[in-house]
Amino acid sequence: MDINAAIDAYSQSFGNRIEPLRNLCGKAPTAHERAAEIDALQQAIIDLVWSRAGDAGLTMGEIEQLAREYLSAARPDVNEIGLRGLLRYVIWFAWHEGYLRQAQHVRTNKALQRPGRHRGFPS
Repeated sequence: MDINAAIDAYSQSFGNRIEPLRNLCGKAPTAHERAAEIDALQQAIIDLVWSRAGDAGLTMGEIEQLAREYLSAARPDVNEIGLRGLLRYVIWFAWHEGYLRQAQHVRTNKALQRPGRHRGFPS
């Protein structure tokens, strides 16, 4: 199964969802193995955010850049779909934990939205 489709199904703001991943995988053990793999990617990016956020925090763009740099070295097979999925969770987590620095003019980041669906902040 494609890692990008798995990330897109599982990685969500407000917490990950195993059911869409199970539906994609077909077998529960495979879904749980993929979920663990995705959780590890999320945690690695969150660790980077935490290590670099300092007192000021990071913007969504800075978090995206960290994620791109990490994935290009660790998982070059993760494409824009996978990145968007990972960022849905990581940016929400950063916001929830107080690591997200708001830009002067807050706009919805359309790159993080799923096509055809309206998502509130954070996406």
